[in-house]
Amino acid sequence: MEKRILLLGVALVVGLCASTALALDPMGPPAAGLKKGQVSAGVDYSYSEMDLKFNEGHYTGGGTLISFKSKFRMNKVYANIGYGITNNLETFLRLGATDTTFTNNNDVIFRGGDNNFAIGFGVKTTFYEKPKLKLGGLFQASWSTTDAGATVDHSSYPGSHMYSNEARINLMEIQFAVGPTYELTDKVSIYGGPFFHIVDGDVRGKWYSMAGTYVGDEFYDIDETSTFGAYIGTQVDVTQNTSFNIEYQHTAAANALGMSLIWRL
Repeated sequence: MEKRILLLGVALVVGLCASTALALDPMGPPAAGLKKGQVSAGVDYSYSEMDLKFNEGHYTGGGTLISFKSKFRMNKVYANIGYGITNNLETFLRLGATDTTFTNNNDVIFRGGDNNFAIGFGVKTTFYEKPKLKLGGLFQASWSTTDAGATVDHSSYPGSHMYSNEARINLMEIQFAVGPTYELTDKVSIYGGPFFHIVDGDVRGKWYSMAGTYVGDEFYDIDETSTFGAYIGTQVDVTQNTSFNIEYQHTAAANALGMSLIWRL
């Protein structure tokens, strides 16, 4: 029974990780780009692949569950609204959704990978500016809560067909970045620099047998971790008030492609 519960814990957390917003958000130029009182509206998109390690969890009854790593792929889309607080400081709010795909393994058949709600906000500031060059910093955070489930079906444990229909993960992500933005031409700029990605959250679920019998509760803490990485991107001014960004982000555990289309009002 303890081996079954251990498999259920792995199924719960891997399945949930595969259906949540553990994707790197687009960052764009790290320096402020709005004037005081100016408003912007836009659309952000990112595609990412990420490995995460989850430390030992526990289940009702006092047992512990093994640590493991999970890989998944995620698409994320946001609506983005920005506001220039000063000429050197801007803030923005994001509302959006995520969509995830993942691969089953020999022990677990995942259910989920659905669309989920996400929210985020951030600030950008300019430290130094001269013609064609800006140095700035970025802080942004996002939150996501989602439901999913998984089925355990392992031939080594006959009768271990279990599933969760009440599994939830709460997750927070934070990114810090600093770096330059340099104008190559009147319409094209390049930007990038180092950044940190921080993740914190928890997983909770109720497990039932296929016959509907309650098995127990599962809990996993996603301990706060910090991963160092770097990113590089290009900004193209499509019109006087419209710009398009495309960027690549890389850490030891993740790769991401981000794009943004911004209208300055």
